[in-house]
Amino acid sequence: MKVLHISPTYFHQDSIIGGGERYVFELCKEMASQGIQTSLLSFGKENKKFIQDDVKYFIEVPLSNMRGSVLNPIPFPRIKLIKDADIIHCHQYFNILTEAYLLLAYLLNKPIVVTDHGGGGVTILHRLGVEYLVNKFLCVSHYSKSALNLSKDIGEVIYGGADVNHFKHNGVNRIKNKLISTGRILPHKGHHHIIKSLSIDEQLIIVGRYNENDEYFNYLKEIAKGKNVTFKQNLKDSELLDEICSSSLAIFPSTNISPDGKLLSGEPELFGLAPVEIMATGTPVIVSNIGSYPEIALSHEYVFQHGDTLSLRKKIDQIYQKTLDEKSFVSHVHQQFTWEHVCQKCIEIYKKVI
Repeated sequence: MKVLHISPTYFHQDSIIGGGERYVFELCKEMASQGIQTSLLSFGKENKKFIQDDVKYFIEVPLSNMRGSVLNPIPFPRIKLIKDADIIHCHQYFNILTEAYLLLAYLLNKPIVVTDHGGGGVTILHRLGVEYLVNKFLCVSHYSKSALNLSKDIGEVIYGGADVNHFKHNGVNRIKNKLISTGRILPHKGHHHIIKSLSIDEQLIIVGRYNENDEYFNYLKEIAKGKNVTFKQNLKDSELLDEICSSSLAIFPSTNISPDGKLLSGEPELFGLAPVEIMATGTPVIVSNIGSYPEIALSHEYVFQHGDTLSLRKKIDQIYQKTLDEKSFVSHVHQQFTWEHVCQKCIEIYKKVI
């Protein structure tokens, strides 16, 4: 079987969206490791072809970017790549790129599936019923499937996964009252709720990309004064794993409410890749009740009301009182959220539509 994945951007040193790009990268890598001939067509600042982890990469400069957004490239159609593939798997739904290849696949009689990772931009064909050109939507969560509001039953949930060969406890000692949160420093990630809820005997490590001049980042630094809060970015993989494995608790407080109480736009957390990866190390994880987070949590006991600092503080205190079994978090991931599982689900669906 030959599978062609198509993504507006790809996972590399200068990645701009992180989780969505890394999802495609990990899935392609796993697919190739299972003997599937896997290619990725994506877009960047220069044309190049290379092989990495047995995945063939075709990186191209787009004809243009719709309204200047690199997440919405206008492609030069690569007909030969489509003809050579048995199935096309597009990543991101609401953009010109996917629309173009939906039309091309239809004209060349090639099956095509779509996975949406959130966000979107200007589209042209959606009003004309582009959904009916999709053979299957491979959704990263039940929440994502419901958010797509599909008019017919063409959605299957495949979830996402953790690289369990990398994300496992590395033997470092856990530090009492050390909390960690990972993810880009943006208002919808809700880091301000952790800082506000932090007690005097706790330390918090926030790992994620930030801009020193960003208004939200400076707001976090301001409310963190007098508390044990450290911001880190650009960590090596081994350094991040050390931070995760030495933490006693990880928190993901995503919300659709800004610090000033306004409603934030967009579909929040279609899949929680980082919480799953951290659970794979045995580190306990609590999440807010937004988007897909309740689906991936170990149980409802590890979910709190998003946008509510008091709810978060209460949940942290409840977790401290529990006797936590690290193996239950590891088992939770291994049973449901590995790239092997995701890949196998994809292959089963591919075979049905080819």
